[in-house]
Amino acid sequence: MATYYEINGQKVQNLASDPDPVLEGQVWYNTTSNTAKVASYVTTASWASGGSLNTARRQVAGFGGSPTTAVCVCGQNPPALANTEEYSGTSWANVTANPEVRVKPFGTGTLTAGLVGGGESGPSSGRNSGEYDGTSWTNSATIPLTMYDSVAFGPISAAVVTHGPQSPNTAVLLYASGGTWTTGTSSPQKLGAGSGAGTQTAGIVMGESTIITNTFEYDSGTWSAGGSLNTGRARAASNVAAPRDQAMLFGGNAPSSTELTNTELYDGTSWTNSVALSTARRGLGGAGSTNSAALAFAGYTGSDTAVTENFEGAGISVKTITAS
Repeated sequence: MATYYEINGQKVQNLASDPDPVLEGQVWYNTTSNTAKVASYVTTASWASGGSLNTARRQVAGFGGSPTTAVCVCGQNPPALANTEEYSGTSWANVTANPEVRVKPFGTGTLTAGLVGGGESGPSSGRNSGEYDGTSWTNSATIPLTMYDSVAFGPISAAVVTHGPQSPNTAVLLYASGGTWTTGTSSPQKLGAGSGAGTQTAGIVMGESTIITNTFEYDSGTWSAGGSLNTGRARAASNVAAPRDQAMLFGGNAPSSTELTNTELYDGTSWTNSVALSTARRGLGGAGSTNSAALAFAGYTGSDTAVTENFEGAGISVKTITAS
């Protein structure tokens, strides 16, 4: 009888970790996890239902590097909340609450290095921020400006925060771990109620309160025009930990349609429409570091929602081979 080698021309590889990149149809055995795996092709992108938040809410801060390490912070349902929840990939768990109740705070970073600050509610009136290490919150230095409806992006070691609707509404602040705030280059226009992704050297802000399709790229203090959105909107969410050329924007609201399901992907030059969310909403949170895996959660649908949706982009998907 013919062997696998004779039929296929090569053996299944034994690898200590999954290959990167993987090729469609590739089969290997991961000796660390003791699992056989295959790279199959996902023909279309999709949003799938995930576990519901423990507390339905809107106007949240969201951050995290993947759909399995997402964090949802504060917001309102009403009243204003301090609740913090972490997502495992299937369910949300209540963890240490933020030191303040906050509505419309900014958020950026990852599960073990996150930054949340500002907000309309709370004793500090939008002048307080804090770092999250995956377990506890540490207060940072007082923010030089009152911040709510602001946009944040970048790691907490070098984050960018654009001002909200307050004066001066084009102000930009730069944050460094430990609580250092410095003044950055003012934005071309007010960017309140928008979303962001990328880093201080290659960032992007999209979707803002005047509901235009303009997007703005940020490169070490220099602002320039990015590709135009297909649908202008405010109060959407992004995969905030992603690089600029893999940014996503989903949900939000526009004048002609209150809550939206629209999803768009950025390739560094232009925006492309992708598969729509199942639940139209605004004031939601987002997480993710690529345009092939992201999480959308919370928001307002006409009432506050706890709905979570997981995005899987079109392309190659790695699956574990099991006996059945």
